[in-house]
Amino acid sequence: FVGSPNAPAVIENMCGDLTVQGCAVRGGGAGTGIRVTDAATATIRFCDVSECRAHGIAVQRQAHCAVEKCHVFRSQCGVLVGDLGSQAALRSCCLQLNNQAGLVVHSHGSVLVDDSDVSRNAVAGIALSLHARAVLAATKVCNNRKAGVCLSEESAASLRSCDLRGNAGRPLLRSASCEQLVELDHTPLDAPDPFPAPSEKEAASGGRGGLGGGGRPVPGVG
Repeated sequence: FVGSPNAPAVIENMCGDLTVQGCAVRGGGAGTGIRVTDAATATIRFCDVSECRAHGIAVQRQAHCAVEKCHVFRSQCGVLVGDLGSQAALRSCCLQLNNQAGLVVHSHGSVLVDDSDVSRNAVAGIALSLHARAVLAATKVCNNRKAGVCLSEESAASLRSCDLRGNAGRPLLRSASCEQLVELDHTPLDAPDPFPAPSEKEAASGGRGGLGGGGRPVPGVG
């Protein structure tokens, strides 16, 4: 599926239940790859979503969405969950190489992220604001260009056995209103960087190679 220039979304569900499985969705000028809104529900499995001007996947206005084994990459924002208590569950997904955050949750939205890889995004890996709620389990939030997980405006998060190493900013950045709203379970914040800068000798010879980001590679990413 390729979007039309200036279209709001490539695929949009505003009522009922939608299943999208085994598809490649490319923005092609559209704002959002897959949008679920207005209390609709959706299940998205085994999909690649890329090159969207706004969001790869957006869950808004009390919508509910399950995202399983998907790659969301090279969009402005990977996945957005927000507006009036929308909910999403992401399992075994990769959110990589997006121009802002890999995952944004806001305005009383809530999300479960399990066994996923949120890495190499241009801003934060995961950003929560305006009373958002998140449970992160066995998830890598690594090598993002700013903070790993960022919380503000009374948002709350529970992190269980997550890896927050290798981010350019703090692994966990939280405003004063969120200080008491973060639970850490087997998620160290002071572990050594697993991808340290190469030595002078390695840099002169071209470095160590590889993705440097951990997790599964994204199709089409060299």
